[in-house]
Amino acid sequence: LDGVLPDVILFCRELLVLSDGGEVALDWAEPKEGGVERLRFESPVMLILPGIVGCSADAYIQHLAWDGLIEGYRSVVFNQRGLGGVALKTPRTYCASNIDDLQEVMTRIKSHYPSSPIVGVGVSLGGMQLTQHLHRAGPDCDLQAVMAISCPWDLFKTQASIEEQMFSKRVYSGFVASRLKEIVRRNMSILAPSEQTDSAYDADHILQAETVTQFDTRLTAPMFGYSSLQHYYSAASNHDHVHKIRRPFLCLTAANDPFVPKDSVPFEGFENNPLTVLAVTSHGGHFGYLEGAFPVSYMWMNSLCRQYLKAMRHYRE
Repeated sequence: LDGVLPDVILFCRELLVLSDGGEVALDWAEPKEGGVERLRFESPVMLILPGIVGCSADAYIQHLAWDGLIEGYRSVVFNQRGLGGVALKTPRTYCASNIDDLQEVMTRIKSHYPSSPIVGVGVSLGGMQLTQHLHRAGPDCDLQAVMAISCPWDLFKTQASIEEQMFSKRVYSGFVASRLKEIVRRNMSILAPSEQTDSAYDADHILQAETVTQFDTRLTAPMFGYSSLQHYYSAASNHDHVHKIRRPFLCLTAANDPFVPKDSVPFEGFENNPLTVLAVTSHGGHFGYLEGAFPVSYMWMNSLCRQYLKAMRHYRE
């Protein structure tokens, strides 16, 4: 989808300094030349969380931001630490189980627009974080609704799916690991131990990781206080928590997604929670829901996203 989105939106960047000194970028989408409903101060906010190494520069994120504008939402992209062109300010990145930064982002949004409901749309890891927030907050959740796209549910089964076979290990896990290592390389000055930092990470060892599992074992798990990879993956997996969700929740997944194997999806949890809807397509891979005879631009997940955003506006009204 690169280069297909019309040149119709621009992003206004807000840098948010977090309570521990870290920094993230919030990119607020605006239409360049109209063509969408004029936003009011109380218009709803669409909070977009990209995939594991995604940011507002990615075409699929820009398409989602445009979907929000079309449906009368104020779209904002939350770029995780170390992404979106913002260097790390502290020796800490992000992970699927930690939602501290997300909570600070939502607090900032509410300070700007206190009367605006927030609908979260998360892709892959972004969907996992939103789901974590939903089931932890329960009835006190400050999100009006959530849509999770290609969201892994059980990281142990995801690990097996993308790493047990040599092809998957190299193509899926290896690719993601290489992108994660790029974040480390860009931020060696803050992550590598030195007299100027209090980092305790062996950056050279981390950069030798060939899979996501190796990367998480060497950096992510210890960075966030987990005693082991198993401890981290248990905390990050949401498959046993669907019953705790107390807000409208739509999950889109594909039966052939290697990162979300079908046997990891909590079908029973969705069946028993009337606030949740699970949409499973036969094809689509990992957020690759193309449609039409010549699928070169718009994705079916965007059509579904617009329908959901529209429904949530009517639900509120």
